[in-house]
Amino acid sequence: MTETSNWCGRCAFYAASLLRLGNFIDAGFVAAVLFEKYLEDEMGRHGLQRSCNGDFICNAIDELARINPSRYPSTKLHEIRKIRNRCVIHADNAFQCYNDPEAKEGLKGQISRLVQFVWQKLDPVTFNRYLAPDRIPLLQADYGLMAVREFFQNDEIEISPHESQIHQDDFEDLMHMRKHFLQLTGVLNQGVLRDYPNLELDIVSTVDETSGYVWLAANLRKNSDDHLRDRIRQASASVIATPLDVRISMKFGGEAPSFRDDYYSFLKTPEFSDFVGRNEGLQLFDVDWYSSIIKSVPASEHLGSDEFHQALRAARLRLKTYAEARRIISWDRLLTGYVISRQTLSYASIVEKLQVIIEIYYRFERYRRDQLGREAPLAWLPAGI
Repeated sequence: MTETSNWCGRCAFYAASLLRLGNFIDAGFVAAVLFEKYLEDEMGRHGLQRSCNGDFICNAIDELARINPSRYPSTKLHEIRKIRNRCVIHADNAFQCYNDPEAKEGLKGQISRLVQFVWQKLDPVTFNRYLAPDRIPLLQADYGLMAVREFFQNDEIEISPHESQIHQDDFEDLMHMRKHFLQLTGVLNQGVLRDYPNLELDIVSTVDETSGYVWLAANLRKNSDDHLRDRIRQASASVIATPLDVRISMKFGGEAPSFRDDYYSFLKTPEFSDFVGRNEGLQLFDVDWYSSIIKSVPASEHLGSDEFHQALRAARLRLKTYAEARRIISWDRLLTGYVISRQTLSYASIVEKLQVIIEIYYRFERYRRDQLGREAPLAWLPAGI
């Protein structure tokens, strides 16, 4: 599958996700573009040239239908073309139907047919999984939006290049805190990450007025199509800021159930116990809904206790139900890391603690590779690990 087709598939699921979340007008605009892209690609597949005369879409449908009428049914394709033109591209006064509930539902139904068509053609994997937009779980639909929108966010740094610390009042504005994280990526890339050539920084998470956190993740380089948003599908060494604190810790993405299960095994190893004994101040903490800490205990005191083993069993049982249902995981249990209350923090102090977390992250990935037989891209390990 080419990079272009991957991107088209992602955008098709984006359109379906928009529809699932109620934004059917935007879904229609995305699907309208994708319908033309689909026809253009199919023309190229058969060596047909795009005509510069008349209506490209109309002509493309006719040419494709002549080549293979069963694969490209003319009547259906022209119906989708008319929906695209009448309800989206040349809508005229169609959007005024918002004042008429019945007409609004009619427009939504027409746009749904357009979205459903491009989704089935361009992203058959997720289409066959859900079959209809209203069967996409809401949280999965939100992930579908972020998988596209994070590529177009503004990552220009607007704070002083000489800034070297996060100030206490920065916790009051996570949009400004995100600018610190963008600057911190430069500090990391020019410094500590030079010692870790198979480690890369992912996209810094988006922030709006409803956000409760901002997330910077460092993870092992994967052979993904874009090398972005890998944090969603695996473990990472992360820095997370909320209005209350900064966490520098292990972190798992919402689509990484197997990594969590392996992590629960790793927590019981002598290697992990030894690591905790050598690094003061580490916490084991539980998180609900991505960023809300519901419990935090000193790792050295909690590790190996009856309560610790009970927590592990409960986490595994809960994880099993989520994995079997293929649900997005919005919680974490027994994360290892530092929890620092809101205060002025130098970039240097964050980097120092992040290096500790990077070490345990590498050790975890090595454990997955050597003890559990998982695929882990550890072509190179830092000295001493």
